[in-house]
Amino acid sequence: MGSNVSLEEMLVGLESERSLEKPLSEKRLLLFFAAVAILMSIFLLRSGYLQIVKGKELAQKAILNHLQIERLPAARGYILDRNFVYLAENVADAEDRLWRRYSGEESTGQVLGYVDFSGQAQSGLELFYDRFLKGKDGERRAEKNSRGEAEKIVDIQDPQIGNSLVLHLDLDLQKKIYQLLPEDRAGVVVVVDINSGGILALVSKPGFNSNLFSGDLDEALYYKLEQNPLKPFFNRAISGQYPPGSIFKLIIGSGALEEKLIDPYEIKDVPNRLTIVNPYNPDIVYVFPDWKDQGKIDFFAALKESSNVYFYKTGEALGWNNLYKYAQLFGLGGILGIDLTGEARGYIPQSGWLGDLYHAAIGQGEVKVTVLQMAMATAALANGGKLYQPQLVDKIIDEGDNLVKDILPQIIKSGFLQTDTVQLMKKGMETGSGIYGKTGTAQFNADKNKYHSWFTSFSRNIAITVLVEEGGRGSTAAKPIALEIYQYIKELKKLN
Repeated sequence: MGSNVSLEEMLVGLESERSLEKPLSEKRLLLFFAAVAILMSIFLLRSGYLQIVKGKELAQKAILNHLQIERLPAARGYILDRNFVYLAENVADAEDRLWRRYSGEESTGQVLGYVDFSGQAQSGLELFYDRFLKGKDGERRAEKNSRGEAEKIVDIQDPQIGNSLVLHLDLDLQKKIYQLLPEDRAGVVVVVDINSGGILALVSKPGFNSNLFSGDLDEALYYKLEQNPLKPFFNRAISGQYPPGSIFKLIIGSGALEEKLIDPYEIKDVPNRLTIVNPYNPDIVYVFPDWKDQGKIDFFAALKESSNVYFYKTGEALGWNNLYKYAQLFGLGGILGIDLTGEARGYIPQSGWLGDLYHAAIGQGEVKVTVLQMAMATAALANGGKLYQPQLVDKIIDEGDNLVKDILPQIIKSGFLQTDTVQLMKKGMETGSGIYGKTGTAQFNADKNKYHSWFTSFSRNIAITVLVEEGGRGSTAAKPIALEIYQYIKELKKLN
């Protein structure tokens, strides 16, 4: 039996077969090959990125997968005094952990600062010179077994100890001064080399022992120190801001002599007070008293006897502009740049009514200074008009005692005092035994029976400034401490 397929059906089937045999269009081929090319490019780029760009990192990760790496902490450099006595060194505990051990007990806490339990510097010289002291950590690499345990040491990079600081500071002097300051109130002493700005002692009492932060913290002791109203962690030498009282007369006197505004040999009849009548109400009279009847005195007697009225008038002659000018020349009202953090600027007013000028001329009113500033100002007077930057660190050395950095004296300002001015000031500052000084009794609040006690001075190569908070008269609290320091230095034949 034959098939009954019609001619039309046969033609349709033939046409279908021809359509299947027809090749893809050129456009479709181009799209196909473009897609393949893009995929291949992505593959090659990714492969190249992994091999070339990330290859080192991936290889390192592969190595680390079978290596155990242990950090070997570097020991910090030492801190030494001018005689190479250790002030900060490293000790290891039973577990070979490194801790800092400090010398000087409470006398050096604010200067040295401390390193916390994680080895991070927190204050003092430890913080300021951290980049020199901290050293470079090493590492130990060991192959790991299938259980992740170290099996074989393959490489050790030894840690590098940090550099060490050699200070101008003398530890024995620092400790002696701390003992001389009273126990029942806060006190500050700064001793400076007048020819370099090197700080030979910087004491703020009460202080703290930096060893408190080495090993296990004694929380009870730390809390007790924190609650102490005298603030042992506060460095009064550089951060405390005080009215200077009569020691500011050194600035006023020097400025008036430089400007030729006074004849130091002229004897003046000095009243026991000055008055200013209120221009708007004549019934209101402002009184500016002296602390005693002075009588007839010259400049030298006025400085020795600390006549307020004489210096009211001297300040008036000097004026606000010159008062501010000479305060700045002596380094007051600004940052001196000591190598510690937390230095305060103090404050020197630039304008006000006549009564404000009177107060400023005797170091009262708005005038505020730091003990460090007054020590450096006194040193500048002693050396003939060179204001040095105060420096605790003399040099930085490496483990082999080789010099890394020599910290040379830096002069901030110079040439602002004539030789005659210095000699005239010294004549008014004579206290005997080659010591030149000025006392200050500074009122600091509304209670006129409470005063800060000051004495700033120099002898040969050093200047010493003493402050006793709420100590009373400068002659009875601060001056005796300074004289004992001079005697101690003389007996030991140190520094001077």
